Amino acid sequence: MAPALAGVGAAGGVVIGLSVALFVLVVIAVGLLVQVPALTFVRYYSLSVLGMLVPEVDLVGVDRPENGSGGTDTENVSTNGGGTDTDGDGTASAG
Repeated sequence: MAPALAGVGAAGGVVIGLSVALFVLVVIAVGLLVQVPALTFVRYYSLSVLGMLVPEVDLVGVDRPENGSGGTDTENVSTNGGGTDTDGDGTASAG
């Protein structure tokens, strides 16, 4: 008769085997829950950058600013309080 797993009976061996299999499946599932969103972001971002560099192969189709600044126009923002920039010189006229 062959010795059981270091004193553990056949039922104990089955329980240990199932526990190890369950642990491996949980580790794979958690790994995929972390990996899939990160990998999707990296692929989407790289396609977006490719589309900015070569518009003919733009697969994402994101609306981008034409001037390439990518942000808000801070030159025409008034810093002196109320008023509106009516003449386009970057200063707000009162009234």
